[in-house]
Amino acid sequence: MSEGFQGTDRFQLLDRVGAGGSGLVYLAHDRKHKVEVALKTLHRESPYGILRLKNEFRSLAEVAHPNLAKLHDLHHEANTWFFTMEYIQGVDFIDWVRPGMHPTGQAPLDMSRLRSALEQLVLGVSAIHMAGHLHRDIKPSNLMVEGDGRVVILDFGLATRFDQIDIRDIRGFSGTLEYMAPEQTDGGDPLPASDWYSVGVVLYQALTGQLPFQGKPLQVAINKKQNDGPSPSLINPNVPPDLNELCEGLLRCAPGQRFEDDEIFAILGIEPDESIMLQRGSSSLSTMPRLIGRESHMGALVSALGEVSNGRTVLCSVHGQSGMGKSALVRYFIYPLKKRPDTLIIRGRCYEREVVPYNAFDSVFDDLTRQLAAMPSDDVASLIPKNIAALTRLFPVLLNVPEISVAVSAHSGIQEALTSRQAAFEAARSLLSRIA
Repeated sequence: MSEGFQGTDRFQLLDRVGAGGSGLVYLAHDRKHKVEVALKTLHRESPYGILRLKNEFRSLAEVAHPNLAKLHDLHHEANTWFFTMEYIQGVDFIDWVRPGMHPTGQAPLDMSRLRSALEQLVLGVSAIHMAGHLHRDIKPSNLMVEGDGRVVILDFGLATRFDQIDIRDIRGFSGTLEYMAPEQTDGGDPLPASDWYSVGVVLYQALTGQLPFQGKPLQVAINKKQNDGPSPSLINPNVPPDLNELCEGLLRCAPGQRFEDDEIFAILGIEPDESIMLQRGSSSLSTMPRLIGRESHMGALVSALGEVSNGRTVLCSVHGQSGMGKSALVRYFIYPLKKRPDTLIIRGRCYEREVVPYNAFDSVFDDLTRQLAAMPSDDVASLIPKNIAALTRLFPVLLNVPEISVAVSAHSGIQEALTSRQAAFEAARSLLSRIA
């Protein structure tokens, strides 16, 4: 249980500075680097909580931007999952732009603060998208503003890659309804426009002091699906015309009609952050740079695929110096395969800044969990080996798959006999063989 977490030899807990639905945040002293950091862990560890915590860290751990929280390291120590990041001292977005709340009414809006904070929020969200991700939970409590006015976007637990939006969140409906785009309320695929809708809700709340849609959850969801967001000038006649226009353009119920990056930048008079452009992820070949001089390498991969189609097992190693285009080559190769019903693509990476068991395979089994959770129940049930319990001891995220959870519960009496690493490896081999 993480609430009983007392720190580690490296990290000394100094104070609990935050608690929310996704976990606990402590101020900690890093004895190794002699600095103070924020340490985030879980209220109570569960397969879903562990998966979400790791997703939060891995989503943007390698993307540097002044308006995104800087993540440090992911750890599994003292039987506890946690990660560390820069320590942010500040208030949420709404409290910053409406400082000094009065008991008799709303605090006045500080327009200068709003314009500066909004510009930074837009640049931060744009950076997330340029890195190939969606945030999916933009709301004031995830937008902290430090004393000097710096806006920092937090909590990437629901973040999704553009090229994985067809893999549903294993818990289905996720996010915060009041700030959620209409297409997300009924399980539709999240889009960059979905994040911008959430930005529009935050902007509306800043301008008016209230949410654009209010009432019972079901009625809010229906109203969002059927109606564009109201104009903030109806509540606050003093709203500047440009911010009123922006808010209206972001709160359109149809995603294709909402303002996109270029229009948002133009209205606010800001320049796109070119430093993040080179890190942009992509979900389609049309937006990827052309591969030049890699025809032979692509041919080798296609040839290997042909051998696999004929029943052979093939391992391909793509190697070379950093920056030579290895990742781009692999993306080009797998992109047309994603829509083939006979192909399952599982991604993983061995992260240098992670102190976790079986580092080379940890993210592979995270991705496999998401894939299995999206498959028909009968298909999954036919894939599960008898000794799956041993594998879930090494990779507890697998218990997010309902059929695996049921299978483990059914054999709970013999779990202790199946805890050896050898049994776990045999289960992994059997599971992957059955999938193949």
